[in-house]
Amino acid sequence: MPTLVAQIFLGSLRDVRLLKICRLVCKSWNIEGSHSLRACSKVSIKEGSSKLKDFTKLVFEKALGPLQDLPSPFQNFHVEASTFTDPTFIEFVMKIPITSLSVVLDDASKVQDLNLCLTANKTSLKNLDIQAWMPGGFGWDNLWNSFRGDVSRSGSNYVWTT
Repeated sequence: MPTLVAQIFLGSLRDVRLLKICRLVCKSWNIEGSHSLRACSKVSIKEGSSKLKDFTKLVFEKALGPLQDLPSPFQNFHVEASTFTDPTFIEFVMKIPITSLSVVLDDASKVQDLNLCLTANKTSLKNLDIQAWMPGGFGWDNLWNSFRGDVSRSGSNYVWTT
């Protein structure tokens, strides 16, 4: 019976601060609290952020360490990319399920990195906003052919939604 109460209480709770505290009670509350956190929280990642390395380390250590059997509270990853030059950022976005990606490109040589990121996140990506600042574009047509959803273009901006 206490497990059912915890499921109902934690399943409907949306106060992130309180959910974090409840996860400390016991293993079953941690599991239920993680499910609720995934439903109501958003993780924003910006290329070049000073906090990116620490967060990447936290996520990878959790995935490979002694806590790997416990559910992760992180799910909705919203990513902002601009240069695709930070190796930590590139490695991280290739290994997490991104739900939203915003990209500003002014270098055609980075289209390949963007293509790899889009391919790696094909099943999880729900929103994509690309701003391309090169005259003549980058030949996006081939890139969009493999994705579901609608693509709209306004000048040099491409917006894709499912």
